[in-house]
Amino acid sequence: MSTELTEVTKAVAEFDRVGAGLAELRKQYGNVVYDVTTTAGMNDAKVARAAIREPRYEIERIRKAAKAPILALGKKLDTEAARITSELEKLERPIDGAIKAEEDRKEAEKEARIQAELKRVADLQERVAYLRGCPNLSASSGSELIAGHISDLEGEVADESLQEYQQAGADAKAAGLARLRELHAAALAHEAEQARIKAEREELARLRAEQKKRDDEAKALRDAEAAKQAEALRLEREAQAAETARQRAEQEAAAKIERERIAAEERRLSDERAALAREQEALRKAQEPPPAPPPPPPAPVSRRGVAVPVPKADEIIEVLSKHYRARPDTIIEWLRAIDWKRAEAA
Repeated sequence: MSTELTEVTKAVAEFDRVGAGLAELRKQYGNVVYDVTTTAGMNDAKVARAAIREPRYEIERIRKAAKAPILALGKKLDTEAARITSELEKLERPIDGAIKAEEDRKEAEKEARIQAELKRVADLQERVAYLRGCPNLSASSGSELIAGHISDLEGEVADESLQEYQQAGADAKAAGLARLRELHAAALAHEAEQARIKAEREELARLRAEQKKRDDEAKALRDAEAAKQAEALRLEREAQAAETARQRAEQEAAAKIERERIAAEERRLSDERAALAREQEALRKAQEPPPAPPPPPPAPVSRRGVAVPVPKADEIIEVLSKHYRARPDTIIEWLRAIDWKRAEAA
């Protein structure tokens, strides 16, 4: 141990020596700026760096040399302490195990007593809660079910088995029976009301069914009558249409006969007028001296000076007949009726 302490003491003395020279180094090099761009300045800077670096290197060497025996001593201490601790634990472990096992046993017994007490109280409270009657029951639960709960609750006894909850159990049973009996009365009233509503609904459904049956029968009668009337109307319309068609056919046939009669009459009159005109013309020609033959009409020409052939009389009559949609004898009568002298003067 003395060797290690001696090394540490020597290292501290060396630190003090170097520390004493630190002030001189700070004074000599602390505020100096070297012109390293010149050879002389670079050399001075390197000399200054070496003067500062050497003590720093020396401090690190001293530190490592002084710390090595201390690290070895610490490692030796750790190894020895671990060995002794292991031996002590071997001695302590069975004693500690026995102590902890007993403590655990006592704690388990304590916890078991607590749980037993909690269970006892919970069981008693559960019995008291049961004596209050089922809380989920309502008037709509049914009178039969509620009556069964009343019977079961009446068979329960709030005796000394409830221990400190005996009075609470008796009070709970009384309150539970009172509540269940009220529920039972309400359930009976509710069921009676439901039965009344059901009977009314059934009666209403029966009345609606009967009314629907009557409505269906009436509708069937109306539909049959409507179908009968529609069929009669259809037959009437068909008969009327047939009669109209017959009358139209008779009218068309009569009109055709009348048109043919008028056409025949017009042809007869036309023939008579033509015969009369021929007789008058023959008589006139017979009474007049024969006229000098007229000069031949000049040959008509077109706009371009080309001669146009003179049409024959039947050709002219045919063209006029097609243009005016008239019979040829009608065209002849129209031509005879023309005042040619006036037409030529115009």
